[in-house]
Amino acid sequence: KGRVSTTATIAWRARRLHGVSGCAYAFPRMYRLDRCDETFVIEARRRYVNLVTTCLNPDVVFDVVSNMLGLEQEWFPGSVLMTWKTPPPYGVGSVREHQLTYMRCVEDFLVWERGRRLVLRLTECSLPMLSTYLEDYRLTRRIDGGTDLTWEVCYRPLPIVAILHPIIRPIFARDFRNATQGLIKVFTRLAVEKKTLA
Repeated sequence: KGRVSTTATIAWRARRLHGVSGCAYAFPRMYRLDRCDETFVIEARRRYVNLVTTCLNPDVVFDVVSNMLGLEQEWFPGSVLMTWKTPPPYGVGSVREHQLTYMRCVEDFLVWERGRRLVLRLTECSLPMLSTYLEDYRLTRRIDGGTDLTWEVCYRPLPIVAILHPIIRPIFARDFRNATQGLIKVFTRLAVEKKTLA
């Protein structure tokens, strides 16, 4: 509860900074982000990097992080609903809307390689804080059949928000750490269920 409230407060302040009134949970408008490609993961100056190791195979891990199993609310803080805006099959070029308790965003996919890599970027967001945002999930199969997951969140804040970056960054870093812990819990539960069914 405290985490969501803190993030929502940041959202409210950012919206006021841009002259947008209203409740932090109401999204009267969307802001366009600069479109980047997957090379932004190399170019970005600011990022969060999280590492997860699991006994699950890369295909299952991919299905979790791409939300093909519908488990996003279970591991990502504040996630409420995901809605596909393009028809299946999903892959490169697919568009999805993500509703969180503190913002709404539209994302599309630049890389979709099941069991290997998933890259998405934000194209629109109700929270006026970022000019560019990209997530890169890289999956490596281990010798024992499990997976090493590297999850990088790369971003560029808007110049007007950059002065707040030292304050904001630790809060969002905590959110992504909590998301990583949520992933670990989901992976552990799925592994136990797999053993039970075996």
